[in-house]
Amino acid sequence: MTAVVEYGVHGGVDNIDKGYDLLNAYPTVSPGRIGLVGFSRGAEVAIKFAEYSHRFSTRRVGAIVSYYTGASSGNNSEQLPPILLLHVSLDVHFSPERIKSFCEAQSKLGARCEATIYEGVKHAFD
Repeated sequence: MTAVVEYGVHGGVDNIDKGYDLLNAYPTVSPGRIGLVGFSRGAEVAIKFAEYSHRFSTRRVGAIVSYYTGASSGNNSEQLPPILLLHVSLDVHFSPERIKSFCEAQSKLGARCEATIYEGVKHAFD
């Protein structure tokens, strides 16, 4: 089952809350297996939601797939669920080094984090 959340329409993280609750209401959906996929700013919002929900709610994200984001909560002090960062070498917003650094910080916290960098590719490659 899938819920598509438009992060930019009045709400951002609040919209992910609503999408999570919508999925969680179905008896066939296991709350611990709800994952997030985000593209660019939407991926950044997904990562922030995982941090937020870990600290302030009972909503738990099972995994995150992030397409070309900065993975930049800024503090890297919260262990995130498993995360796959799909990034590009020619991104003008966030360097591949920043993505790798984020993954290293998550690994030090005990989280599973993997970064794949596509060489010679620009932002929004999909």
